[in-house]
Amino acid sequence: MRLQIVERYNVSLGMVKKLLQQRRRTGDIATHHCYAGGEPKIIPKT
Repeated sequence: MRLQIVERYNVSLGMVKKLLQQRRRTGDIATHHCYAGGEPKIIPKT
């Protein structure tokens, strides 16, 4: 499953692991502040 996410969103495996750990800790994968990282690659559907 992780490799599918890596290929689909063109992110590193480390990033996927980090987001999964964050979701386990906080229940969310949102950034912690508005200046974190670059442009989002995963955009929620509206």
